[in-house]
Amino acid sequence: MAGETIVIAEDHGPSRTLLSEFLTRRGYHVGLAADGLEALHLIRERTPNLVLADVAMPRMSGLELTRRLRAHHTTSRIPIIIVSALKDAPDVLAGYAAGADDYVSKPIDLNILAVKLEQLLTRESAHAGQGRFGKVVLLLHSRGGSGATTIAVNLACLLMPSSAAGVALLDLNLEFGDAARLLQLIPRLSLVDLATHTSEQVDEPFFTKFISRHALGVQVVIASDRPEHAELVTLPAIQTAIDRLRQRVDQVLIDAAPSFSEHNLAAIDMADLVLIVSAPTAPALAATQDLLDVLDRVNHPRAKEMLLVNHNTPLGLSPEQIQDIIGRAPDLVIPYSDRFVEAANAGQALALTDPNDEALLTLRELAARIQEAEHTLTETQASN
Repeated sequence: MAGETIVIAEDHGPSRTLLSEFLTRRGYHVGLAADGLEALHLIRERTPNLVLADVAMPRMSGLELTRRLRAHHTTSRIPIIIVSALKDAPDVLAGYAAGADDYVSKPIDLNILAVKLEQLLTRESAHAGQGRFGKVVLLLHSRGGSGATTIAVNLACLLMPSSAAGVALLDLNLEFGDAARLLQLIPRLSLVDLATHTSEQVDEPFFTKFISRHALGVQVVIASDRPEHAELVTLPAIQTAIDRLRQRVDQVLIDAAPSFSEHNLAAIDMADLVLIVSAPTAPALAATQDLLDVLDRVNHPRAKEMLLVNHNTPLGLSPEQIQDIIGRAPDLVIPYSDRFVEAANAGQALALTDPNDEALLTLRELAARIQEAEHTLTETQASN
């Protein structure tokens, strides 16, 4: 392979020059950094295809650089090779624990390094070339109590009959997820259990263990089974789960918690459509306006957004009042119905208990619009 960009983080000048010349001769573009902090700035300016980092460097070590890259949604999947003169098992394991993909000991055997580079870059190239079968729909909200989970679960059930390959629901509420309960499922595994495995270790048979399947066919994956386990869910685990799910089904619905955490930012980056859900009250709408402002500031395309106002209370504001607060008209208004509340109190989704209920008419319209947007997106990608 050639043409890829590799950042070398090495404080020893002669070693940095040797590695740079070797990689340049092999056709790679090289970025040079004398320590981890300099490498971090370089990587944030332009994302490389791979990072080669020495362990012992001033200002920021290679291990700390690796941890920081793994903790950010835009850099968490960059292949990283750790380089060190330390060869004992605990030192090598420390590199892998920080998130490194591979380890090369000093003095460096350049032939071995070349093979490791080829393997990692080939893996990433194959990953990038995988067909994206299913479309990812993210439900995002700024405050709890918007009814986003109720919408996500019912929407999954309504989409299922017309989806040839099925529908998946990823509950990304790390602390208080409720999607599985509304489908009366008890998952055995969560993304906490996926966090210790690299993406290449997670093949199809292995990932199937993380899926709970409802009788209707909806496939459910949860991020965490307990609030205290939330911090154990990693960005690569979330990204791997989304990748695996969209290879299995037509639509992947993601129910996110109300935050702009790195976990949610990763989901936003991978989503084909973002459903922004708001309750019809003044405080909720003001918070939704803040959410929309953040999406604008990070240049998220409005063409990939749909604003939903969910009347989960009979005392909501009028359409005119809603537009005055948000500054734009909702794409869809879901009317209030106590039928959703009754079903939720029974620990079920209305689309399961009474799929023909009139209260589901607006959600059926939403399902149709999602499928229409999916077809439009597929045609656009095909034309490109």
